[in-house]
Amino acid sequence: MPIRSLDTFSRNLAFSVLAILVPAPAVAGELTYRDVDPFEIMGLNTIGQYEEASLRAEELLAGLRPAEDNPTELTIGRVLAHLCEAQFWLNRFAEAEASCVEAVAIADNDASRSADHYMILATSLPWLALSLERQGKVEDALEVRERQLERIELGRRDLTQGVALWSRVGHLHLILGDRADAEAAFNEAIDLANRASPLKFSEVTEGYRGLAALYLIEERFGQAEVILLSAMDRMAAGVDKYGYASTGLVEALGWTRYWQGRFEESRALAQQAFEFHESKDDLETFSATTTKLLLARLADTESTGSTIAERLLISATEVPEEEYFAEAEAFRAAAWRELAAHYLLAGETQRAEEPARRALGIYATLLPELMSVEIARAHAVLARTLNGQGRYRDALPSAQVAYAAQRILLPAYSSETGETLVLLSELYEATGDRENYAAIETLRAEHRTARAEFESGN
Repeated sequence: MPIRSLDTFSRNLAFSVLAILVPAPAVAGELTYRDVDPFEIMGLNTIGQYEEASLRAEELLAGLRPAEDNPTELTIGRVLAHLCEAQFWLNRFAEAEASCVEAVAIADNDASRSADHYMILATSLPWLALSLERQGKVEDALEVRERQLERIELGRRDLTQGVALWSRVGHLHLILGDRADAEAAFNEAIDLANRASPLKFSEVTEGYRGLAALYLIEERFGQAEVILLSAMDRMAAGVDKYGYASTGLVEALGWTRYWQGRFEESRALAQQAFEFHESKDDLETFSATTTKLLLARLADTESTGSTIAERLLISATEVPEEEYFAEAEAFRAAAWRELAAHYLLAGETQRAEEPARRALGIYATLLPELMSVEIARAHAVLARTLNGQGRYRDALPSAQVAYAAQRILLPAYSSETGETLVLLSELYEATGDRENYAAIETLRAEHRTARAEFESGN
């Protein structure tokens, strides 16, 4: 993540110094590795000057090519790796992918396995994976993440990186609906985290939270609770120093208790998280969104259509513009979806439609696979909204999308899938589609059987 806290004067000064130190652009083939310092591009990225970094990298590459020696070729690879980062932050993901792929190819062709070889891979592989993810190329991204895991040494120095990578691999498997592989990856992350001091790395919580999220999807609430309590025990001594990591666990446990119907316990945890964000003066940022959504859900359990819930949800949609990036936008979309669900719960189907569509509009601008379960939920909310307005044919596409995703991402017994099947049955009946109605009724019977088996074993 680039440094974003530098004031304008410092950023401009740093950029000016870099401009003084760097030679003017050269024509093709006139530069060698001795004429170029790839750290120049890295420096521009560090201070958030991505457009300048991109332009300067292209100038240097024009001067370096065609390369006639291995050192110059490796310098091209290092410049490309930093160019990839700049292009990523400029939302030019296809270009970033191309730059990183070329950089990796150069590193792979370095038979000497020099220091530059490892530097290129260390820089380019993470940005390549992110660029692929942002384009929805999940399986390709997973291959890159697994290559990262193969090349790092999971000693003390790289322990945090290993935890983060295994956690990300788990999430990618989860996106693909490979829940068993996701569980294995999260457990690998937890195994690595257990080798760390509970005070040293906030990242040690990533595997725990990922595994708990998987168990929530599978409605294994008791197991999610055990995992989160275990993580909280490990982080307890470091709450003051790593407050955000510990508060993330508190929020996750609050949601777990909510789904268990333990609303008072959930409310106490949500309030604890709220007070933490209040103390950090970040209630108006995306960091507090999860807490606000939980508090809103709890307010609606006390009073359907609660004005407190509405205020919290509207506040959660208003993340400041300087917070605009993929993670913040995903949280904003979730807030719009929850606002639609809030109105729908109160029977206000007309008011529910706009926030539901806004949620889906945001999701459409993000990578297609990001928060896929969340996207399915947004489609389900819109379908129920349109169904409530009597617009049955308009509701069908969203209901069908929701079910298609749920079949892949959720277990066969999922209560969410069951609710969507009921909705589809109603819609097909209302539109007179007897063939699809009969097919859905068969699927509902299969779901009831799977649900009964799950409940009998839990």
